[in-house]
Order: sequence, then structure tokens, then C-alpha cells
Amino acid sequence: MNSRTATSICSIVAFASLECVASAQPISITFDDVPRQTVITNQYPPATFSSDAGYVNITANDFDLGTSRPNYLCTAVGTDLRCANNTYVDFAVPVQNLRFFGGGDDGVGAVATVNVYSLGVAAGSVAVQGNGNFTDPFFVDLTSFANVTRIEIVAITDPGGVAWDDFTFDVQSWEVVPTSGSEDGGDRVGLVGPPSIAVGQPSVFFGSVAAMVISVAPGRINVATPPGTGVVDVTIVTSAWSFVVPHAYTYLDREWAARAGNVGVGAGEREAVLLVNASSGDALMHEVRIAPGQRIQLVMISPSSRPSARFVLFAWHRVPSAGTLTRLPRDVGTMVFPTHLTGGSPQPSVIWNNLGHGAILGRATASSRAAPSLILDAAQGSPNPARVTLQGIIEDDASGIPERVSVTNAVILRIE
Repeated sequence: MNSRTATSICSIVAFASLECVASAQPISITFDDVPRQTVITNQYPPATFSSDAGYVNITANDFDLGTSRPNYLCTAVGTDLRCANNTYVDFAVPVQNLRFFGGGDDGVGAVATVNVYSLGVAAGSVAVQGNGNFTDPFFVDLTSFANVTRIEIVAITDPGGVAWDDFTFDVQSWEVVPTSGSEDGGDRVGLVGPPSIAVGQPSVFFGSVAAMVISVAPGRINVATPPGTGVVDVTIVTSAWSFVVPHAYTYLDREWAARAGNVGVGAGEREAVLLVNASSGDALMHEVRIAPGQRIQLVMISPSSRPSARFVLFAWHRVPSAGTLTRLPRDVGTMVFPTHLTGGSPQPSVIWNNLGHGAILGRATASSRAAPSLILDAAQGSPNPARVTLQGIIEDDASGIPERVSVTNAVILRIE
């Protein structure tokens, strides 16, 4: 296989300091998967090959040059091999550890020069040393250059020209966390990439729609999502490069997204912290069904971002709908029903509050302590059928907002 990529996994190890290592995707371009005399341009993203006006880069296999078989790359006029003209390689994203081979040289000493550009700026030149052995390839090592966006192979002095082959480099990918959110937009999403790459003032697009850039740091861009539907690519555009993360973000039905909450989204995917009888409910509707008289245990666990967490939890004796969804101020998130914080109806019938701020969040009507904790243990359950919706706000160091709180998952308890 000509182009090989490794699975990319980004692990946030300390969200508070935005420390994340974007995994590298090693890519090797051997030209061996296309026919002889193929004009090479953009068949191997993120690399694009070109030459001067009137010339092209084509594959050839007339000789065994000692590189990967069967093909190598030479400049040409049409299909007439020249191998002595300039070759330019532009990278759509900055690459690391770039190296390749030359072959077919007849001369000894400098047979070409490679000009290297990093993030669009000239970073230096390397003299390519031939070995005078036509079938013994020589190594061109550019691994000392970081964030390469362009190379120019110029000043070829070898009498018979030089062929090129086996371009290998690493691309440090960008990750989108979390990978899903409400179709209404407005969710906080982080794009995490190589810390060594400055992004300046980037633009970010979800599909074809621009997101609002909230903050930028080396290796991280925080945005608020635009409205959308379905699965979309996420594109980062800077003055020097652009990067597409394909199929990176899924827009969810607004009601489902509200029921899922947003605990942990600043560091990865959503976490379920509210459990009824050890369950957060089915994956789609977050519903737990039990029979009358069955034991009910209500538990709040801590987000993975902290060992303990204070919370406020609300209970409503009804089932939410799209019309009851309520956006909280300061980008805290969306809840399935209104609360004292937002006003509106219906208000919760029960409040567990160990987070405080009772005048704003609502004063406790039942006792509780910080998570992880058992909030309710009703051994006899409820003797009658009932429908109860539970959802809260909890301390979360991976919330993505300065207040460090998130909306928990909702659980709709159906006793029937």
C-alpha cells in the first residue's frame, strides 16, 4: 500500500493546562500504486507535486535505482523524461520528520539543493550529496526541520539528472473533542493539535458553516459550534495552511443532546454521572423503567476531572419535550426543563443542593452531599405509577467554561 496512516488518538491528560498530545500519522509515498508515466500532482494528500511551467513530475521505471519498486519520480516534458528540472512539493498541513531518497545520479558531491519552508517561511537549504553510483540510492534527510509546508528541489547539476522516491513524513493530526453536539449549535468544542504549531487567527468550519472562535493557544482552538445537521467535516484554515478532519462531528437531535448533558466535553466525550439503579438509561432517550414497588437508588458520581464534586439536582414529575428545553446562561449548557436559575415553567418539585447559591440555583428541599454519593435509597420504591425526570448541574474541571460546572445527563424514570 502506497500511503499508510496510523489511527489517531488524542488523550487529554490535564485539561486545566490544556495538555494534549496529538498523535502522529506516518505517511509514505512510494509512487508504486500507479502506472508508469502517471503525472503526479495531488494523488497523495497532504502532498502536492509540481514543477516549472511546461514541465511535470511523472512516474518511471526504466531502471532499477535501488529504491522501492517499480516506480520513481522524474521531471518530464509530456512523457519525455528529463529528470533535471525543479520539483516542488507543497504540504497542505505542516509535516515533521521529512526524508526521501534520490537515485540514478552519475556525479559525486552536491547534485541538487533542497530549499525548505516552515509554516510558509524559508527555513534553510540543504545540499543534496550524490554518490556517483547509479543504482545505489542516496538519502535526503530533512528531519531537522519542523512544520515543513513546502520544499523546492532545485539546482540539479548531475549530468543525467536525478530521480526521487520514497517520501516519508509524519503528520500530527487535529482532534475534535467532543465529537457530537446539538443541532442548535452553541456547544463548546476543542480542536487539539500539535503544540508546536502556531495557528495565528484561524477560521474553523463545520461543514461549510463558520464556527465562532472563542480562544486560541498553541495546539488548541476552542470554538462554539454553528447550527447544523448530520455528520460534517471540520476544517481549520490559517494564513499558511489548512487541515480537514473528515467526518469529525455529528449533530444530534436537540432533545437527545440536552438529555445527554455536557459533563466532560471540554476534555473528550460526554460522561454520565447521574444514575438510577446503576443505570443512566437507554442510549437514545436516557429512560429507566421499573415496576411499582421496585427499589429506587439514586446516585451521583464525580466527573473524571475531579475526585469529588458538589452539585444541584432537580426532579420534575413529568417527561420533557423539545418545547421544555432551556438554555442556561454563561454557556453552562441546556437542560430539559426550566429551573430557578432561568425562570419559566414547570419548575422542579424536588431540589438537592450542596453546590450552594440557593437564591440563584434554588434552595434545597432534600438533603445531599457532594458526589460521589447516594442521594436516595427507597427500598420500597413507589407504590404507584409515576414519571420523574432528573437532571442537575455539577462541578466539572473539564467543563470548558470559567465557572467549571456542567449539566449532568438527565434520567427519565418511568414507574409503570
